[in-house]
Amino acid sequence: MTRRLLLLALLAAVPAAAQEGFIPRRAASELGIPPDALRRVDELAYAANDEAVELEAQVRRAQMALDRELRSQPPDEARAVERIEALTKAEGAMRRNRILLLVRVRRALGEELW
Repeated sequence: MTRRLLLLALLAAVPAAAQEGFIPRRAASELGIPPDALRRVDELAYAANDEAVELEAQVRRAQMALDRELRSQPPDEARAVERIEALTKAEGAMRRNRILLLVRVRRALGEELW
């Protein structure tokens, strides 16, 4: 059980594009994950990663806006606070995406495989 949790935690940290799927086929085979569960996990990962593309862009735009404000002479404190809040919101949405992916993968695999 601990081995499975460790493997899934490590896989969550690796971008899906760098793999053959969310869970590499060899690892899935060794862990006894059935093909239908593996397909469901891949579908969940692709959907989350698709959403993450836009979320990453939002984070980047918010970072750029904050940087621009902080470099202005003199920086406006109220605008800086707005930019910080926008960045925090964007980063939170990205974090939410990643955490929900893990929750959904866990549900898809079921307690026996998790």
